[in-house]
Amino acid sequence: MAVLGRSVLRRARQAQWARAICGGIGVAALALALAIERGASLGNGEALGLAALLGLLAVGAWVRSETVESRDVLQRVDQRLHLAGAFLAAHESCARTPESPVAQLGAARLLQRIRPGQAIEAAVPHTLGFVVLPLIGLLVLVQTVQSRDGRRELAGRRNVEVGTVADQIGDIADSGAETLTEEQRAELAEVEQKAREAAQQAADESLDSLEERAAAIEDWRQEMRKIADELEALAREAPSGSKVADDLSEASAAAAALAMDASSPDVPTPGDSTGPEGLAGQGAQQGAVAGEAEGGGSGSPTDSSSDSSTDSFSGEVGVGEPAMAAWEDSGPPGDAPLSQAAEPRGEGIEPAPGTVPPSRTVARPSEEGAGSGLPGQIAGAVPPSEGLPGESAAPSDRFESGEERPRAAEEVLPVRPWWSGRDDAIVRAWLARQ
Repeated sequence: MAVLGRSVLRRARQAQWARAICGGIGVAALALALAIERGASLGNGEALGLAALLGLLAVGAWVRSETVESRDVLQRVDQRLHLAGAFLAAHESCARTPESPVAQLGAARLLQRIRPGQAIEAAVPHTLGFVVLPLIGLLVLVQTVQSRDGRRELAGRRNVEVGTVADQIGDIADSGAETLTEEQRAELAEVEQKAREAAQQAADESLDSLEERAAAIEDWRQEMRKIADELEALAREAPSGSKVADDLSEASAAAAALAMDASSPDVPTPGDSTGPEGLAGQGAQQGAVAGEAEGGGSGSPTDSSSDSSTDSFSGEVGVGEPAMAAWEDSGPPGDAPLSQAAEPRGEGIEPAPGTVPPSRTVARPSEEGAGSGLPGQIAGAVPPSEGLPGESAAPSDRFESGEERPRAAEEVLPVRPWWSGRDDAIVRAWLARQ
């Protein structure tokens, strides 16, 4: 019985140390993760030493706060095995010298009722929950290291991109030495130096602490916006239509794109179909298709008399200006007058082979016959029997009384479309594809 009692006490003390070590590992891992998040590297000796010291302090504090008392352990065995204090009494009786025959008989009867393994298992507290502590700490550490590697990769990519812009500025200064004035070359050299500094700032961004990182990123974006504005100003000062002006405009656009930080989920990336620029790009593509269908490959999506409309379809209103102007010019739905709902286009032009004539899918208002027609037919719509000049008249479906049948709903458009008149070519091209 004395041997069993010593085994139970030894196992209880081992369980205490196991729980303390689990807590110490968790504390050390969390401390190291915090040090890495604040800018230290994984192999930094100071960070590792501080984490180990905090872990040892946690282990010592745990062991000191939770002492293992022999009486408490034996009472725990009695409670879990429902012995009503027999285990504690037998252990204390056998611990006396000399052992009495009655104590030996009681210990023998107790050992017949329980197995030594049951007593040891009952003496050990539940330690499975403490295993979660080091696992949580290690998981946080791994996530922190991966996040740090991702920031370094992003910082390296930004460094390369901004360095490319700086090299482009230097090439512009060298190639446009004859075009630019002395003052403009000095300003261009200053902008190039700012771009080099921004590239170095982007490279050092991942080494900043948690509190400084947000401010550093915002400062970097502001610097890139200033560089883009200065390049745009130089492009406007350069001779219009020259190669130097075009190169400066491209460099300004590249710097502005970097300032937007395309990696942020809140900012639409260039070419995204959900943003205004993406819609403008789609308008340019569809307008080009419509121009080829109507003008035999002319590629003009709008009237040539409006330069701003042509620029809006290409997604560029001016040098360095965003395509938002093209998006805002269209206005809210229902603002377009009825007479401008769908401007007739392609008068007297034969449709391309294999394409559907736009006049059969788009209702065009006309001055004659406004307000006439059957219910369900748009006023001023071109009857099916009529077509564009130069186009053979299609057979129309009429009642025996001579009245024209109402056209299907999918063949006509709403009376008050939400698009503007200059976007008619895009709509007609889309309907032709349908």
